[in-house]
Amino acid sequence: MSEIVYCIPTYKREKLPTLDLLRVARIGPKRIIVSTQTEEDCAKISKIYEGCCTVIYAPGSCVGDNRNNLMEYCERNGYHKIVMLDDDIKSIDILSGKQNRPLTPQELESTLSYCFAQAERNNAPMWGMYPVNNAFFQRVRTLRRSILIGTVMGITDNTLRYDETFRVKEDYELCCRVMAQGRNCLRFDVLSANAAHKSSGGCEGEWNKTSRRIYAHLLKEKYPELIELSSKPGEVKFRQKLESI
Repeated sequence: MSEIVYCIPTYKREKLPTLDLLRVARIGPKRIIVSTQTEEDCAKISKIYEGCCTVIYAPGSCVGDNRNNLMEYCERNGYHKIVMLDDDIKSIDILSGKQNRPLTPQELESTLSYCFAQAERNNAPMWGMYPVNNAFFQRVRTLRRSILIGTVMGITDNTLRYDETFRVKEDYELCCRVMAQGRNCLRFDVLSANAAHKSSGGCEGEWNKTSRRIYAHLLKEKYPELIELSSKPGEVKFRQKLESI
């Protein structure tokens, strides 16, 4: 199917700002898929957002499980334009001059459609946005190969799966795996997500110094040609030259 679907993995949250954002943009319930990992979450989200989205459930123990539940759903239903979103996004912003401004509801789908079109032209089964919502550091450019963060991630290959052994940095691992295969991961630096990141729930319970260090070293060991350790503990850097399309 050529239409865009919006996939939201969630865990132990009742309010989903991302879903509210999509509702304002008049995205229909069949194109918003929310994945839950407990029966309690499934019942709560289904009740609170009745008629606003499609809620699915599969048991899991990490965000990689949850994202894979969504990928399997998309593959079964023939979706090839998948936008994977964190559940706490307030807005998707675009750089305008020296400041960011939220995309209007009318601009949202046309902008994401442009991202998918560019990905198709550049052998990129995945695309993403600038990792932080900070206009000072952002540029009007698109990188051909880059590590992407999972806050907002476009995917065109519905057979891709996250490595569930990575309790955190599963988004980094998938990007590295794709690039190790000779394909690209586009990053649109003019776009960023205004997301909470620090709220409870989701994968935040796993996001601590110890786990970040463990998985940073695992990434370096698995993809030494792509990854090097950052001077900041628990973080990694992309070691290849950045190239704009």
